[in-house]
Amino acid sequence: MIKIFLDTADLNLVTNYRNDERICGFTTNPTLMRNAGVKNYLSFAKTYLDLLDGRPLSLEVFADSESEMIKQAHALGKLSKNIYVKIPIFFTNGQSTANVIKELSGIIKLNITAVTHASQLNFLQNYSLASNSLIISYFAGRVADAGYDFIEIAKEVRRVITNENIELLWASTREIHNIKHATQSSFDIITITPDLFKKLDGFGKNLDQISIDTIKMFYGDAIKSKFKLP
Repeated sequence: MIKIFLDTADLNLVTNYRNDERICGFTTNPTLMRNAGVKNYLSFAKTYLDLLDGRPLSLEVFADSESEMIKQAHALGKLSKNIYVKIPIFFTNGQSTANVIKELSGIIKLNITAVTHASQLNFLQNYSLASNSLIISYFAGRVADAGYDFIEIAKEVRRVITNENIELLWASTREIHNIKHATQSSFDIITITPDLFKKLDGFGKNLDQISIDTIKMFYGDAIKSKFKLP
């Protein structure tokens, strides 16, 4: 079965969900951290790790040069053997981070992030990698938002990546049904937000019951609102 990683920077939610056996790991990013009010990156990272009981956590660099990105990756990687350091597929100017990834691979566990199509990964061909040392995060939801066939592109990413030590992660998940899309595309991991995770309990629910529950909700809210018609 595909592994589920929870995507959040809310440590209260991490505490609430950390004992749920369906969650195999956690991810976050600078935007989620900013929205959660994080002020001290390292302090946040250490607290996050302490909550996870050995499960993997992906943390992202925020440098925009090769030297600084490598420096930040080492700083994050040394926090724990359970850290995957997120390296964006490009610098902000659109130049490839392939040299950074090549220098760090085999030394630090990496999560190549913001991937949107297979040709971005050509430089990984014939890579020699230690077991479970590299994750590739395909941003399926953002690809879908742009109007592309996100499922076909996911399958192409899968075809390109043949090294069994590279795990594919379905990122920017928009709906719970994407779990099926990711599984059918032979991905290894999917990230879902806490809001989506709440919907997991209803996965496979009887369709007639969905209709009834929806009708009950509409009816109940109408009654509570004391609506009247002549």
